[in-house]
Amino acid sequence: GKWKLIKVDAEELARLASSLHVRQIPTCFVVNRGNAIEKMDGEPDEKTLKEFLETVNLLAGIAEDETMIQSLVTGAEECLEEGQYQAAIRMFEEISRHEQWKPKYGPKALAGVALCYLKMDHLAECRETVDKLRILYPREI
Repeated sequence: GKWKLIKVDAEELARLASSLHVRQIPTCFVVNRGNAIEKMDGEPDEKTLKEFLETVNLLAGIAEDETMIQSLVTGAEECLEEGQYQAAIRMFEEISRHEQWKPKYGPKALAGVALCYLKMDHLAECRETVDKLRILYPREI
């Protein structure tokens, strides 16, 4: 997968460092879609660094690896069948975020979200999602 390592001067950007609770230098974060989801403080030992980089590569790999997307589709469908609608929606929405897989999996993911809303009796959200589906994927429906 692809990822970027970005160096930030904590003294120059003290407000940012404070808001992220940076207490040691170096501090590394895994940021995914604007959210810091993993943090590594200080100089890591080999095991900690390896685990941190595995997390980075896993997140980067989701965007590149179709089997990961297929696993998300399967997981979302299973949650839908089991009545775990919020979990299914989160998975379907994650599928929709990956640009390179939108043509193949986007319609199914959006239809899954609509079905979840329908099952939850959230009719306004269902209609809104179906309208979005019609606009984004007119040939597929």
